[in-house]
Amino acid sequence: MAAYLTSRSAVTARSCLLLVVATTLLSSAEAAPAANDPATIVPLSKATFFLFEDFESTEPGKIPKAFTPVGSVGVVDDVAHTGRHSLRLNAAVNGARQIVWKGPALTAMGGEHWGRLFYRVQLPSPLPAGGGIHTTIVVGAGMSPLAKDKFEVRLMGTSTRADGAFSYLYNVQPLQGRPEFGKGSGEVNHYSDSWTLAEWYVDYATQSYRFFVNGKELTDLAIHKGANTFAGAEIPQVFDSLAFGWQNYQAAAGTGFTTWIDDIALTRERIGGQKQIKQDEPLRFAPAFTPPATEPKVAKIEDAIAKGHVGHGIKDLEKLSTDKDAKVVEAATASLAAIQAWKEQNDAEYTRLKDAGDVFTAAELASGMATSYAGHDAAKDYQDQAATLKKDPAYPAGKEFQKLAEFPADQLKDPRFVKLLKAFVKKYPMGYYFDLAQALLPDK
Repeated sequence: MAAYLTSRSAVTARSCLLLVVATTLLSSAEAAPAANDPATIVPLSKATFFLFEDFESTEPGKIPKAFTPVGSVGVVDDVAHTGRHSLRLNAAVNGARQIVWKGPALTAMGGEHWGRLFYRVQLPSPLPAGGGIHTTIVVGAGMSPLAKDKFEVRLMGTSTRADGAFSYLYNVQPLQGRPEFGKGSGEVNHYSDSWTLAEWYVDYATQSYRFFVNGKELTDLAIHKGANTFAGAEIPQVFDSLAFGWQNYQAAAGTGFTTWIDDIALTRERIGGQKQIKQDEPLRFAPAFTPPATEPKVAKIEDAIAKGHVGHGIKDLEKLSTDKDAKVVEAATASLAAIQAWKEQNDAEYTRLKDAGDVFTAAELASGMATSYAGHDAAKDYQDQAATLKKDPAYPAGKEFQKLAEFPADQLKDPRFVKLLKAFVKKYPMGYYFDLAQALLPDK
């Protein structure tokens, strides 16, 4: 994902379109979720994406450009949850093997998000060299809202016993001398070489944390402290970085853990383990403003922009950028900069999709941006981009592949679906969509 230019930035509503998205116990009062439960799963077409990474566009041996590596990690093409690629976290006795995401786009996400990934472990999994192993799989760095010091919030971790069984952990580790704290699930688990879905939810406003495994919530890990009650939760207002991978702090026997992760997603709403998406309506890409403007005039325009009226909103903000009130001018200018950064990010995504050969998705993105920019000169440019791509010979292949993308994951081995796939690859014997369809064939 491209970096944003301002601290008051817009959040991209990155839609995956037709791509195979491919996708200490607590008191009962403390663990209770809010009245409007955010755990409802929404269709992918309705979700706001901050980050999606399926590793499909990254060459084996490398990592996606949006991340930096820590330790021995790299994309492989011999193991995958969806598609053909995943990220392999290579064997090590201890230490970190991670990819790290940071920058203004992460800052724009704010203090609330749903995260999900799929992971698997090579079996037999190693036993601890000593009495146990504490492992972190997802970790965010930031500033404690309580002590105002640098710390790590380990959003997904495990504690492995001497016999190899493990429990999941939520763990906060201050970096400047304060003691750490955390919670462990009571449920005993065993590492699996099948893909496991893990989901987490954090919310700074309510100091809440929730965790799910294969769709089931581990309620004894849940935290719900309430607004401004930071002790025992310490969810930061913003993360400086998020890392995904495998870091064990104690030694493992033998060569250590070898693991894989795939289909990482960070979203505003919960998407669960959904793998596929079909767009029935034109996209209306729109930025979200985090935090929103405090000047009422600007805030009203931001609300309209967030509903998809980007083009008209830009014109209104440009008028306010010459207002007599200096605070209004400052707020309007910041909003315009945020929109421009969001636009540049989506333009970069358009280029990436087009260069990768995903002509249909690139055309849909351009069409969606044209709709959002109605009333602005940029709309014509996006319309021209979409029209050009729709003349590309690959466009009808992508449009036809969308029909295949409607099938739920549990029907991918159905003989009727396999027959459709084989007909598709025969009709389109090369190119981006051929590769996607070929990857879905069960006998590939």
